[in-house]
Amino acid sequence: MTTTVNVQAPTRHPALQAWSDARGTSSKPARVESLKQTRKTEVYRIQGVGPEGGNVIAKRGRALLVERERRVYEHVLSRLPALGVSYLGTLVDRGGRFAWLFTEEAAGEAYSPSLSEHRASAARWLAQLHRSTCALSQDDWLPDRGPAHYWRRLNALRSAIGFRLSQPVWNADERRALDQVSEACAAVDRTWSRVEAACGGVRASLVHGDFKQKNLRVRPGQGGPELEAFDWSNCGWGVPAVDLAQSSYADRPLGANPDLDVYQSEAAPGQPRLTSSKVEALALAGRVFRCLDMIGWEMVWMSAARMSRSAGEGGSWHQRPLANLHTCADEMRWASADL
Repeated sequence: MTTTVNVQAPTRHPALQAWSDARGTSSKPARVESLKQTRKTEVYRIQGVGPEGGNVIAKRGRALLVERERRVYEHVLSRLPALGVSYLGTLVDRGGRFAWLFTEEAAGEAYSPSLSEHRASAARWLAQLHRSTCALSQDDWLPDRGPAHYWRRLNALRSAIGFRLSQPVWNADERRALDQVSEACAAVDRTWSRVEAACGGVRASLVHGDFKQKNLRVRPGQGGPELEAFDWSNCGWGVPAVDLAQSSYADRPLGANPDLDVYQSEAAPGQPRLTSSKVEALALAGRVFRCLDMIGWEMVWMSAARMSRSAGEGGSWHQRPLANLHTCADEMRWASADL
């Protein structure tokens, strides 16, 4: 959940202090805005302290995830500068559990899956990413994001949902959402061989893993709109399915809904087996993968909403996890039926 933007007093703000420590110099006072705060992640905008007076995005998160993003920026995106925002450095907190990642702020307008030119730019961006990285060797720092990973995630979610349904703390709406997701997971389990078949014969590459509108910006380019992507904390190594996921609900997109025809035409030269029908099958498998990721995240938010209500706190966000769980259940059922 993104918090309301709050301009903080700049003096000794942790983000500004971390930026100064990472650079090894004192920074002039600057306005610091809080963009996101959760238990494990904080994101700030530091105004005017970046190269040529630009803004710096300071993200504090678990050190393991920050290290993964650092390696993506330093070892992959440094050779593909058109694909990402400029990386400015990292700093590990004293305790070692958390770290800071610094990048320039992405330029351009917000991405919209309803705009055909945005969807085409997303497809071209993904094709370049997947085509350019499939020749890389898979290192240990890149987690698996292929069918085997999502098979394990499916089974873990089914166990977690079964345990939650055995607890009396959930209200009727929450139990209804969990039941619906449990049924959808069972349907996916029965058709998992088709998910694996959809992913077969395609070369693995670096995948973004959280390719959705809040992590994308679109700026004007010489040949048309160009994409910038950020937040690589869920990236990994696997077939490009999860990045290609399409949504049935226009008002509740799972991801960016990239144009599959454009993607196929741009990515096929490096993979002869990547026919139009193969890309469509990958996107269906990707819809399942994307839903499995989202269900895990939304179950965490559902628990947070229950605790918030128990503490007497209000909030319009309390119903969001349930709505998203229902959406994911529908999307998974439809995808498994179409595979």
